[in-house]
Amino acid sequence: MRALQDWKVVIRWQDKAKTEADFIRTLDRYQLTIEAADLHRWLRRKIDEDAVSTSAAAFAPAIIAERLDDTIDAIVQRDLGQTAQAWAQVRTTLKAYQTSATSYSHRFTTPARSGCPHTLGAI
Repeated sequence: MRALQDWKVVIRWQDKAKTEADFIRTLDRYQLTIEAADLHRWLRRKIDEDAVSTSAAAFAPAIIAERLDDTIDAIVQRDLGQTAQAWAQVRTTLKAYQTSATSYSHRFTTPARSGCPHTLGAI
């Protein structure tokens, strides 16, 4: 918590001591700064909005590899219909993967390029 406070991500204060025991105990309380809370809300919203495309980006490489294997098998068997179908799935999945990966990557690099505070870089 001390590091978060040093990075100005949280604000620390102490509750007033009400009993003798309170004077001995530390009554530190922490709260996110306005900026950190705004960043948290924005990230949660983006994660929720992009959950489907993020999943597509995560699973696409395995799907592409599997469909490429299907394409090769179909070529070896000289099954042109199956070859075309497997290759179409490779192209469609690759295009969706590229779109998702670009969007996902862009989301996290844009704040850094637009002057993100140096304190957030330490997190």
